[in-house]
Amino acid sequence: MKIDVNSCAIIYARLIMNLEPVINKIRAACAAKDIAMLGVFGSVSRGEDTPNSDVDLLVRLGRPVGFVEFIALEDTFREILGRNVDLATESSLHPLIRKNVLADLQVIYEK
Repeated sequence: MKIDVNSCAIIYARLIMNLEPVINKIRAACAAKDIAMLGVFGSVSRGEDTPNSDVDLLVRLGRPVGFVEFIALEDTFREILGRNVDLATESSLHPLIRKNVLADLQVIYEK
């Protein structure tokens, strides 16, 4: 089977165009919520997600937040993405998975 590079480029461009409004909403939310860094890891970052997959996000906060505000951040990203979200901080990562998470990480926003 021969792959048409031009067709692939068109498909890629359409995908990026569909994602751009979502990425812009995420970046705006990060700026408004004083987030220093937000990245995606796990199945979504590897392109192995399914329609039922959650989105794993790693966040570095610009300031300390309480539990209620942290859950509100998770809800904000859930609403934007239209999928379940697992929000984690670097300090909450178990040492056994930390290396894999950081290897998968694709930064979406960084101050």
